[in-house]
Amino acid sequence: MLAYLRGHNPRGRRNPTPRPDFAVVRESKVVRLVDAKYRDLWELPLPREMLYQLAVYALSQPSGAEAIMLYPTIGGHAVESRIGVFDAATGGQRAQIVQRPVDLLKLQELVSARSSATSQRARNAYAESLVFGNAASRS
Repeated sequence: MLAYLRGHNPRGRRNPTPRPDFAVVRESKVVRLVDAKYRDLWELPLPREMLYQLAVYALSQPSGAEAIMLYPTIGGHAVESRIGVFDAATGGQRAQIVQRPVDLLKLQELVSARSSATSQRARNAYAESLVFGNAASRS
């Protein structure tokens, strides 16, 4: 994602290595970068460092891509928000940062459910909704 340019690393340092928590890959191609946070961003403000980190992830992908920021919350009232990342020169949108809540009570219920085909499908659906978004992630 980031690398020193040839001839411009006088101290011989290693390349910086931002590491999203999850990279979702399909057919050898990254389709989503996901980072988990441990701060309830529904209740607390988004720190600039988190914003910049996710902006780098979003911009490292093809134009129009999303970087997903998952954050814990309780109560089911939180909903996803999105921040556009725009080209400073043209004003065109280049990417999006998606702040998506993870309802800890719902997650606890899903994880604690007796193992069955139905409970496995519910866990899979919730995980998919967290990564790709849909109405299931907000219900």
